Amino acid sequence: MHVESIDAVMSWREALAAPAAKRRWALTALLIVFAAVSFSTFVQWVEGRPGAVLEDPVLPFLPRADLTWFTFAMVYAVTIAAILRALKRPLLLMRILQVYAGMLLIRIVAMYLLPLDPPADAIPLADPIAAILFASESAPTRDLFFSGHTATACVVLFTTKDRRWMLVFALAALVIATAVLVQRVHYTIDVFGAPFFVWAVCSVLNAAAKKN
Repeated sequence: MHVESIDAVMSWREALAAPAAKRRWALTALLIVFAAVSFSTFVQWVEGRPGAVLEDPVLPFLPRADLTWFTFAMVYAVTIAAILRALKRPLLLMRILQVYAGMLLIRIVAMYLLPLDPPADAIPLADPIAAILFASESAPTRDLFFSGHTATACVVLFTTKDRRWMLVFALAALVIATAVLVQRVHYTIDVFGAPFFVWAVCSVLNAAAKKN
């Protein structure tokens, strides 16, 4: 067995050795499932609710293009890279899952408080992988504030301490944010707000971890 594989196995054994650690993993699993189900249900509801159309000061100066495949390729690449790194670091994986779940829950609150309709010239951003697997081309259009694609990149950015990977994830977040604006599926405020909300979730979890 490769040395890195042995180290990874040992890390997981140590991470799951204590009863308290097992409880944290169980709670994390419940949290991510609850957040995912709640978010999916909420997005279906919010699609039927009308919202405001904003006058965006930035979008008129950007080109307009369908970057669906590029955007999802970036999101999936960032997510897979983060998970592969975290498989060797159980505590990192736990933190990523916790922050991601917290991000989903706070997006529910943010979207509920700020109902928006997409820009008039938006190009639908349907997940191409989901379209292939589930034979569906429908895409939500009112899950706007704040940008989930940008926030996902920020989750892996703010949970990373390796400076090289921080740079990679920061560039990816910037590229993804630009791509969703070019496709007009978000307003500037949606992508601008994403890192601040993710940072708030990280700060709350860090404070809670210190108390424990």
